[in-house]
Amino acid sequence: MITLQIRRVTYEDIELDPGDVVSMREAADILDMTTQGVGSAMNRERLTELVDPDASLAKQRRYLLRSEVEELAARKRRAAEKRAAIEGA
Repeated sequence: MITLQIRRVTYEDIELDPGDVVSMREAADILDMTTQGVGSAMNRERLTELVDPDASLAKQRRYLLRSEVEELAARKRRAAEKRAAIEGA
């Protein structure tokens, strides 16, 4: 017998201004990553996934909170600056 965990996903409605949301492509550009990398970050729950409940499954796109994407980009920049300072020392 093995013990496994069930991952349950819940959805809740939230109202946002259009400027508070970015597409995966926009997030990839901001983060200097591929859309696959952004999807991985979403799967690791580093970024919150937003979906349009009115879109059909065939046309459903994944969106992200701009504030989270910009914060992750800032953390990446700080880490890169720190690495550069260490390497340059």
